[in-house]
Amino acid sequence: MISLEKAIIAFRTLLLQFWGELSLYPSSDDNEVFVQNWLQANWELLVESAFPAEQGVFLEVYGDGADCNGESSRVLYPDKLPNYSVYCQLKENEVGIDRISNEEVVFSEKGMPFDRFVAIEKGWYFERPPFDHVLLTVDGGTEVALNLKLVKFVLVENEAS
Repeated sequence: MISLEKAIIAFRTLLLQFWGELSLYPSSDDNEVFVQNWLQANWELLVESAFPAEQGVFLEVYGDGADCNGESSRVLYPDKLPNYSVYCQLKENEVGIDRISNEEVVFSEKGMPFDRFVAIEKGWYFERPPFDHVLLTVDGGTEVALNLKLVKFVLVENEAS
């Protein structure tokens, strides 16, 4: 089993290596669905599968999730509900400055839910290389973007519904 951190960095490396190839597909709504399905499938293969099957770890979707299995946002096991989330926490002695608002971000003890990797340009985020920032969701749904170098990834068990 590899660590969560290594699995997520492997996923980011895959994005960096193949993102340009995704542009070979025609630009359309179908392309957006294709990219979302590709992202989710690879998230499940590289990150979720880093945990032994007997642990039963099913992660929250990456970004918008997949659209290939009806109501499920999953690809490999569409019937499984997420029981864990990937959160980001600030590394020791780091200060998190949101690259969108340029304000300091206050983290809870468990951190903030990781949504996806993004790039920052002119005060806004875009889902494209260099994928050097993480998009996080603050309570209430506000999005913040932090430099990847400031955070570490942790696994958080979802609360029972």
